[in-house]
Amino acid sequence: MEDAGDYTCTASNSYGRDSFAVTLVVQDVPGSPHGLRVSQRGSRYLVVSWLPPTTTHTPVDTYIVQYRPATRGTWSDSQEESVRGETTTARLTPLVPDTQYLVRVLAANHLGASPHSEPLQVRTEGEAPSAPPTSVRSDAVSPTSLRVVWEPPPAHTHHGDLLGYHVGVRRHDLGNDESYNFSVVGVGAGGGGREVVTALRAWVQYAVAVRAYNAHGAGPVSPPVVVRTLEDVPSSPPVGVECSGGAGGTSLHVRWAPPPPAFHNGLLQGYRLTLTRLDDSTEKVEELTKMTSGREESMGGLRAWSNYTVTVSAVTRAGAGVSSPDLVCTTREDVAGVPGGLRALQSDVGAAVLTWLPPHPPTGVLLGYTLNHRPPHARAPLQHPLHAHANSHTLTHLNRGTHEFWLTARTRAGEGKPTPTIKLTILDQVAAGVASLGKEVVATLGDDVRFVCVTVGSPPATPTWSVDGRHLGKDGRFTQEADGSLVIRGVERGDRGNYTCSIHSVRKSPYVHTSTTYVLHVQVPPTAPSVHIADATSSTLTVSWAAGDTGGAPVRAWAVWWRAAVGGGVWHTRELGRTHSRHVINELQCGTEYQVYVTARTHVGVSPPSRPLTARTSGSPPVAPPTRHVASGNSTGVWAWLGRWADGGCPITHFTLELRRPRDPSWTTLASSLAPQDVYEVGGLQAGAVYGLRLTAHNAAGATTSTVDISTGPGGGLGAQPAGELELAPPNPIHTDPRLMASAAASALALALTVAAAVLCFRRRVAAGRSGRGAPEDQEAEQNKTNLLQQRDTYYATVRKPQPVPATLERIPEYSEDIYPYATFQLGEGRGAQDDTVTNKFQTFVFQDSRYGVTEGHPPTSPSRPTPKKSHGRSGSRGRGAGGPRSESEEYDSLQSDTDTEHATSSRTESSIHLDSATLESHHTALHLPLDPHLATLESRPDAQAAHAARRPASRTVHHNLIYHAPESSTSTEPSPILERKSFPRKSDGNKLGRGGAFQGRGLSKMVASIRGGTQETCLSFPKAGHASDSKSSDDGKYGFTRQITPPVGFSSSHNELSEAECDLEMRRRNKEAEAASAAYVGHSRSQFRSYVSGKEKDYSIKV
Repeated sequence: MEDAGDYTCTASNSYGRDSFAVTLVVQDVPGSPHGLRVSQRGSRYLVVSWLPPTTTHTPVDTYIVQYRPATRGTWSDSQEESVRGETTTARLTPLVPDTQYLVRVLAANHLGASPHSEPLQVRTEGEAPSAPPTSVRSDAVSPTSLRVVWEPPPAHTHHGDLLGYHVGVRRHDLGNDESYNFSVVGVGAGGGGREVVTALRAWVQYAVAVRAYNAHGAGPVSPPVVVRTLEDVPSSPPVGVECSGGAGGTSLHVRWAPPPPAFHNGLLQGYRLTLTRLDDSTEKVEELTKMTSGREESMGGLRAWSNYTVTVSAVTRAGAGVSSPDLVCTTREDVAGVPGGLRALQSDVGAAVLTWLPPHPPTGVLLGYTLNHRPPHARAPLQHPLHAHANSHTLTHLNRGTHEFWLTARTRAGEGKPTPTIKLTILDQVAAGVASLGKEVVATLGDDVRFVCVTVGSPPATPTWSVDGRHLGKDGRFTQEADGSLVIRGVERGDRGNYTCSIHSVRKSPYVHTSTTYVLHVQVPPTAPSVHIADATSSTLTVSWAAGDTGGAPVRAWAVWWRAAVGGGVWHTRELGRTHSRHVINELQCGTEYQVYVTARTHVGVSPPSRPLTARTSGSPPVAPPTRHVASGNSTGVWAWLGRWADGGCPITHFTLELRRPRDPSWTTLASSLAPQDVYEVGGLQAGAVYGLRLTAHNAAGATTSTVDISTGPGGGLGAQPAGELELAPPNPIHTDPRLMASAAASALALALTVAAAVLCFRRRVAAGRSGRGAPEDQEAEQNKTNLLQQRDTYYATVRKPQPVPATLERIPEYSEDIYPYATFQLGEGRGAQDDTVTNKFQTFVFQDSRYGVTEGHPPTSPSRPTPKKSHGRSGSRGRGAGGPRSESEEYDSLQSDTDTEHATSSRTESSIHLDSATLESHHTALHLPLDPHLATLESRPDAQAAHAARRPASRTVHHNLIYHAPESSTSTEPSPILERKSFPRKSDGNKLGRGGAFQGRGLSKMVASIRGGTQETCLSFPKAGHASDSKSSDDGKYGFTRQITPPVGFSSSHNELSEAECDLEMRRRNKEAEAASAAYVGHSRSQFRSYVSGKEKDYSIKV
């Protein structure tokens, strides 16, 4: 491709020149198209567009658009759409709704196809389900409900997440013109569902269908399933009931018409005719029932001139339905019955009194009586007409002898049968007796009752009253009148009983009645019935009850009362016949609480109300859909999906819609009485903002509120993007791109290394600067170098039990307190001696710390725990332990006592040089150490002696307390730590060990310690080993010391240590100057010693 361009061939000679131009075009396969995006989207198509390749010299003949579902298949199974090279758009169809697709495009010409573009992931728009639910089944559960079960539509026809189902029912017998009545049902387990449809008519064929719905609408309904509800009792009574009295007054003829067919609720099997006669004087109820299949019927065997309550009800296989309203029918009159209880007594000489009771039961309107009297020896009776209200009659001027009497009653139907004939013998003397006839008396609570007691006899007898065999005493409510009658005022329920009037006389006749009895019945109002709620639907309550104490009288009617429990309101009532024990209250509000009670009524009065019951009709407040289904939106508006709310069993009456704008905490009411509908759109909103939407659904059972936040950004909310909006390839999240993550990790690592290098360089420069500032002090030390070579060096070292890890064997203690109070120094007898045997002498010295003020032979002075000092070494924050304060076990309490602690068994290996100026000035203790010949040689040199004498004060001799191990400490009762100490380990490297065991090489021939002072930094170095005398004794080399030490002038932790390279350079310079004056010694370790001193510069010489 780089060879493409204009080529010119030029030829020239002495006669001129000529040129020829050639343009070379190198063609290859096209470059990859880019900028792939969606310009139009639908549920079953996509329109994509792209930008052509950037290379212009390679023509594009064809663009090939490949697409496939993102969740299945490979690109080898993809579909393709080809367009001409000058076209940069393509329409992809047919596609599956609500499906994620991967789309890519490549360019092609006669040379081949380009690499494909980056795949674009895009989802088609959803649409309503394209198939109905499957396996729809239905069966009758009750006369008013059907159970419906179904399976979901095939998965590929959902075209979106199924939100639920619509279960529809309609009357099949009314044809296809009637629309379905749908109810909303959620998605059940397995994607299908089941629902019990209620509030249906009994024995009616219904067509049942189900359809699924998603966010884009409802799909097609399933084929209807026809099912009939179960039979029920007829819900309406027969109509046109009428009756008439039959011949003779002992029958009734009843006629009726069937109920309307819509209320049959089944196949009519016939009718039930019921006649009920009430006797108000007793609790007895006479009820006659007869089943018939016709529409009229005669009932015989009735009582004449009596009231009968007639009811008719239709009957199906489910039972008898609602009875017709009570119709009171009276039978015709009949001839009078026989008067009851005719009694005749002689009341005086030649006089008699006759008493009787009216006929029972009455058979018509009583017109009067006829008393028949046959005197002695008479053939024809004498007749005495009497009034209908008369119940006694007196005859006078009767002859002595036996008289016969009988009595008849008459009505408008005629005269009835006579009473049995009774006889009375008139005598000269009148026997005592009671002429009144007892009977049953029915009284109402609170009435006054009078019992008549007529007596005869000469002399007259005094009657007495008793109740149930007990003598009736005096009472304010009971009064006996002069004629012997008993009056009870304000009769009570406890006054009922048998009241007897009797006389006591010496002149009695066995044929004369001397007592009579009245039976008193007291009727009171009934007690409250027992009530309970038998059933509840969304608009009805079924109330059942049972009678309590009827008070001695039959119940004539029941009254059902109800009202809404919340907010009070007017009581509604419905009066029912005495035969009812159940009632359905209709036309109630759904999901509402009601108060219900029942009362009973007799001819005496009305019972108290029953205990009020609180019952709720079925149904609940509306049920909000899941939050993600409440509303959705795009960049300009918000859609509230009202059709997704479930009514909770009660129809939704209205919605309230409120909006909260961005950065505004208050709510704005957009609609307060929004009618139920599928969707409500709120437009004119700001793009890229988050709005709050509060939607409240109301029904008769209450209200439910749902609050959601909707974004109006691109593709915001849950709504679909409107057509025409461009959709770019969605960027991959950063954390899912491995190449980008790898690049970021590499960049972060490079940045960290750069920062670390910069910090290290900066610290080296700071250390170098500080070293330069200490140059004057180093020069001053050089001037005293000669004197230092002649002085006896002081070595303080604490050797502890080494760690098993080699890296910690040469650790330098960071605090002066870390020096163990017992240390062992081993000095050689002399190098170059005739005897190879080296005699080592050991002596124990007690370490004295000036902070504690303890000297040998003096008592301690009020010690206080030393405060650990921070160490500023190369590690920055390296300190004792974890860097915190030391515990009591780490303090050297033994410094003030004669006993030692467990410091002898410490696992750390440390070396330290500790100089105590206060101790050096206050104590002069002679030291006797093994003399090293080399040290003696150095001391015998004149220049060394002069330098030493010049530096040593004349007034005092300074001695150091050397601390080293002896076999047994003279100041401690514990065994010496020497038994657990070990020598410094040596690294055995073949390149660094010579034949005599001495360290070879510059790296191990010196030991460097950075001794920080207030104004100088000094490196301690050991010259290289090269003398022949080093090989004479291994012990001498093992414990050999350097020729010179530049003592520090003070201690400070504010300076950093010199680096190893800087110390190498310094030591190399010093070694060259010292090689002429002294022999080299081999250092016994590579450990760096750090000296902790305080005070001014002192003389560190040692006298031997």
